[in-house]
Amino acid sequence: MLTDFSAFAPGAPWPVEDADTIDRLKRCTTNKLLFDNRADEVFDTWIKLATYDGSAELQILLNWHKLTSVKFADLLFGEPPDVESENETAQDELAALLDRVGMWRMSHMVAIDAGRYGTGVYKPRRRDDAAHLGLADPIRWYPVVEPDDVQDVQAHIVATPWKSDPEINEDDRLTVEQHDRGSVTTTVYMLESNEIGSVVEGPTIENMRADFGIEGFLLAPAHNVMSSDAAWGIDDYEQVDGVMQEMMVRYDLIARILNKHASPKLVVPRSAMEQDSEGRAILRAARDAIIETEGERGVTRYVTWEAQLAACYAQLDRLKEQAHMLLETSPALFGISTDGAAESGTARRIRLQTTLAKVARLRANFDPVVKDVIRNLAALEGMEDLGALTLHWHDGLPDDMAEMAEVEALRVTAGITSKRSAIRRLDGMDDEAVDKELAEIDTEAAASAPPSPVVTLPEA
Repeated sequence: MLTDFSAFAPGAPWPVEDADTIDRLKRCTTNKLLFDNRADEVFDTWIKLATYDGSAELQILLNWHKLTSVKFADLLFGEPPDVESENETAQDELAALLDRVGMWRMSHMVAIDAGRYGTGVYKPRRRDDAAHLGLADPIRWYPVVEPDDVQDVQAHIVATPWKSDPEINEDDRLTVEQHDRGSVTTTVYMLESNEIGSVVEGPTIENMRADFGIEGFLLAPAHNVMSSDAAWGIDDYEQVDGVMQEMMVRYDLIARILNKHASPKLVVPRSAMEQDSEGRAILRAARDAIIETEGERGVTRYVTWEAQLAACYAQLDRLKEQAHMLLETSPALFGISTDGAAESGTARRIRLQTTLAKVARLRANFDPVVKDVIRNLAALEGMEDLGALTLHWHDGLPDDMAEMAEVEALRVTAGITSKRSAIRRLDGMDDEAVDKELAEIDTEAAASAPPSPVVTLPEA
């Protein structure tokens, strides 16, 4: 872990030589290849050992890694949370700000980074006299922590190498952004022979505390599940690598076997053969497509092959089970149904219980980070104080309206809720819309009611 700023000072080696940081960045580089569907470059050694021809090429690449990261991001931010500000007068302006900066689109990308790298990083800033939301590449992000508590971050560093001249082959500049509480300091250094050189530009200090009242960090990392001995999250990919590489190789070998057996051989009697000028038996067909029989007589037929792949498919089923266990997913998450029948919302949630538990864990990590980002964006925009923020999260699953209506009807009938509350929950209406809906219901009920009977009493 980095516990001071010496790694980003003139004379320090580049890239950073801290052992923990090196391991993390290597893993990030590997995971980027997996996410980009280049698993054959990651598992090449295993592929050479497992394939019978010793090649390092896969005919089938299964990108479970990318699909899993995207699915969890969908469940977290595909249905964005509702933001409620204690300052009700700022609610509309806040909604417009979040829409303009693409808050939920950016949050979806941060969630993907948290899945593939273990950490995604929000980067709010001010640009063109307005708040702007960007992202920092987790591969360029370096937390500086207290030596006795790696969870206590002193500062965040974003270090980006670049070329001052596009004609040169190697990066010769390094921009270092140091995000302290209440300020951001930017310095540009020379890069010389894998070493940080002299200062080229800066340092430039942005006083966020004095200018915008921002007391904390402007940069905001959001983590996947964490451990006490690291300042970053744990990615979803590493624990499933062994299963994934075995699964891909197994699918590849099955494909090769099926391709081989897709071309049957032809059995012919020797009498069907001709002789060439040198007395060799020939047949007017591709030589590798026939098998000749001994003797003068025989039957012409095809030889068909039985690949005996039942054990391979059984192994694949077990590997899929392990993959779902390690990734905390379910076939239902990917739209796979064994019976093809429609299921209720409750049944769907039961099947996705493990997945939803993981989403809840991610939500607990993201909730305070998203609130901080929203507050900082509002401060950079020059908005008035928002007060306390509340995020109303959704589960990202489609609603079963028939089941929800049935439940609300039972609750109203049982007298444990009001029609007003039931309508608000079902249709998401505000009080004014609910009042209008209830008035229309009363009007229709009165119009459809049968006329009251006329009772004539006999005269006394």
